Amino acid sequence: MSVLPLRHLETFLAVAESLCVACAAEQVQLPPSGVIAQIQALEIGLDAVLFDRTQHHLRLSEPGRRLLGYARDLVPLVDDAGAPDPEIAPQDSGAPVIGALHALCGTGIPRLFTAFGQAPGGWIPARR
Repeated sequence: MSVLPLRHLETFLAVAESLCVACAAEQVQLPPSGVIAQIQALEIGLDAVLFDRTQHHLRLSEPGRRLLGYARDLVPLVDDAGAPDPEIAPQDSGAPVIGALHALCGTGIPRLFTAFGQAPGGWIPARR
């Protein structure tokens, strides 16, 4: 059983729906070579040819059509699962939250904020 990275499925979906590598590249914000590399990685992982290719055209192969059905179902489900639930998500107070290693909290971070607070328009954060 092979693992299909979600990013590769998103890229496959973009190519399969547009049948245009350049269009898909713009949609997924990758260079065309990155799109091609991800499609090739999927094909290797699945041991299947997903597109019938000619010099100027792409067409989904039978395995590509089957994967398209799964990708159309899976990609939105994963997107929905990662979306914050407004009932349990913390409300944004508008204040930035900065995490740091414990070792930096005693000396380095306070000095940084003090220096920043002395700059024009700077601010001093509240300590918790």
